[in-house]
Amino acid sequence: MNLLTYLLRRSLLQKLPPLPRGYSVEYEPSRMSKAESDLMCLSYIRCPANISTLERKHKATASTLAQKLPRRKKRIHPARRAAALLRRIFGLLPYDPSRAYTARYHMRRPRF
Repeated sequence: MNLLTYLLRRSLLQKLPPLPRGYSVEYEPSRMSKAESDLMCLSYIRCPANISTLERKHKATASTLAQKLPRRKKRIHPARRAAALLRRIFGLLPYDPSRAYTARYHMRRPRF
């Protein structure tokens, strides 16, 4: 396989256009099919109304889209994990704890 095509290849999840992030409407989870609930989990959809939008854009049903999409994987960040391990060993915090204190104490000036 060509290295350039390997680096530039995108998964199906990345090829799907992002849906407009709107508020979720109330719905009954028991009235949804298994394919629709799987599609909501796979593509980070919050509302069943967005499922119909996704079906129209790709001209496919929810079951075929759920079969094509890969399962969600947790991203592993080795550098972040190593930094967290070192912080735990040395008892450090990822932020400056005195910053909030100095902001509270020195930024407020008493009124006379």
